[in-house]
Amino acid sequence: MSHRFSRRRWLLGVGSASLVLPALEYFRPATASAAGPAPRLLVYYFPNGRRPEWWVPQLVDNQLVFPAQAAALQPFADRALAFENLSNNAAIASPGPRTPWAPAPS
Repeated sequence: MSHRFSRRRWLLGVGSASLVLPALEYFRPATASAAGPAPRLLVYYFPNGRRPEWWVPQLVDNQLVFPAQAAALQPFADRALAFENLSNNAAIASPGPRTPWAPAPS
């Protein structure tokens, strides 16, 4: 029995391997890092009906102090950032769907 590799079969094999090889990195065992655990990000958003004063920390003596409802976040206050009253002016001026509160683009 003779197997002959054609150029088409060879290109198919090389092309398949080139697609699969990068995915093999995800199957490697995780190694411990000397730098500690990876950084995490927690973002929370207040849609309609939420009370920000229950969740947004206050700045007291140059340190964030969380309200009672968010007291579980207090141990992380030295690594936390709190941004308030952010606005995306580029999105407001975009030609996308208009909302009643967004000014018309000029």
